[in-house]
Amino acid sequence: MKAVIGLSKRHGKDKPSTWDSDRLWHSPFHGTTFAFFHPSRQPFLESSVPSLNMPLVAKWALYAALTVVIGAMLYPRFFPSLVREGQVAPPLIVQLDRGEHFELSQARGKPLVLNFWGTYCGPCQQEAPMLSRVHARLHRRGGMVIGIAVDNMPLAKVVHIARSLGMTYPIALASQEDMLRYKVTTIPTTYVVDAQGMIQDATVGVVSERRLERVLKSTFMR
Repeated sequence: MKAVIGLSKRHGKDKPSTWDSDRLWHSPFHGTTFAFFHPSRQPFLESSVPSLNMPLVAKWALYAALTVVIGAMLYPRFFPSLVREGQVAPPLIVQLDRGEHFELSQARGKPLVLNFWGTYCGPCQQEAPMLSRVHARLHRRGGMVIGIAVDNMPLAKVVHIARSLGMTYPIALASQEDMLRYKVTTIPTTYVVDAQGMIQDATVGVVSERRLERVLKSTFMR
């Protein structure tokens, strides 16, 4: 017996009147219902779905190829590859909001926290107060936090939003080259760079204050 799978809303008014309750299966996903149609009762649906007339081995090969393609597309999103700890931090040259020209290679001797973020990013906004506290403590020891926005808008506008979110640390704009060099595919992404310009920690997603303090403490002890 062949079956065709269709989607509908759970609300009764959205279900076609010809659907029978014994052919509906409510999925665990909110707002989604799967409907199974028997070809003898809905003959027009069978003709709308192409049949794969191929050997079983060929079908499995096709499924495997699709799995590889989809996996390759989703992997960078859920398992991003970052610049590894212990590697030299990639070059970074940005204009800070206060008009200062910042070049990472010229900032040796100063531990840094580089936070790639976006004005539209909820988790980034959640981090702002914590990063401001870390910046205040770090600044007293010669270091700083830099918020590097990935937004496509003027720096002045980004800074205005950043200040409204409680970001008291310097703000800059990331170029496409910066994002490629630092392998930023998801925000927030945070790097801790020690006084020798080496990556000491890399985090995708919201980083905890405890983690930053632990890494920075070990950095100062080097």
